[in-house]
Amino acid sequence: MTGSDGTFSSSMDADLNAHDSSRPFLPGRSYYALADAQRRALGFPRVDPNEHAGDNALMIDAYLSLFEVTHEAHWLDIARRAAESIVDTHGVESGGVTHGRKSEDAGSTLYLADNAAWGWAMVRLYEATRDGAWLDRASRCADILKNQLFDPRSGGFWSSTRDPNAVGVFAERRKPFEANVLAIRFLARLAAARSTGAYRSLIAAALFEVATPEQIKAAVDAAHQLPSKYPGIRRVWTTNLKYQGQEGFKQAIVMEFESEDSLKKYADSAAQQWWYKIYMPVREDSRTHDIGN
Repeated sequence: MTGSDGTFSSSMDADLNAHDSSRPFLPGRSYYALADAQRRALGFPRVDPNEHAGDNALMIDAYLSLFEVTHEAHWLDIARRAAESIVDTHGVESGGVTHGRKSEDAGSTLYLADNAAWGWAMVRLYEATRDGAWLDRASRCADILKNQLFDPRSGGFWSSTRDPNAVGVFAERRKPFEANVLAIRFLARLAAARSTGAYRSLIAAALFEVATPEQIKAAVDAAHQLPSKYPGIRRVWTTNLKYQGQEGFKQAIVMEFESEDSLKKYADSAAQQWWYKIYMPVREDSRTHDIGN
């Protein structure tokens, strides 16, 4: 599914010859039950020749993960080549990417799923290569998310920029959960790579859009149960009175430990792991301070 330019096709049919009536049709459940040699003898299911920017970004991320594990430069080369090709075929002047090739896509509509994934892949490439050009592309993607896709009224990111040709239900923009989560992860990773708090309020506003009030309350309520699960914690405070210099943050959790040793032993304890299962899904950008007297 890799093209001559190093990019990845969007999908492969599950069934054999589903698009070719001149050849015998074989459903996927039968085709994939065969041994490799038998499948090769019959041929391969149709591959969709379209290359979508978001799918390629996730493939780039996967190859970078493989490079990090194996330290084999071959995998990094595959990721970098795909990225360079997508820049040529899908990259737009603003720094983002079109869904399909820009020669076939007017580019007037940019999609959150594509640009959040692309920004994530750019940060990952920077981490692997320390080439500042990739970080610059990531920053420009973040600008698109902030200036063209973010909803300043209620937080969260729209699925796309406005499509001037869309009508009816297709003109209604939504805030897809998975794409918003990826956007939040991208911005947090970019902030860490650039050592900046510039995206803090944006992340916080988006996070509270994708995290339901019930999920947030569950995490706070669970924190109050920690003293009964870990004797080293004396008390937990969560009532918010006033913040100073904490733009974008809406919830504080204070834990009082018996001693510094109790704090150290709490890390990776059964109690912490229990709480993290509830807390981590609603946490993105956060700050932790350990204070003694």
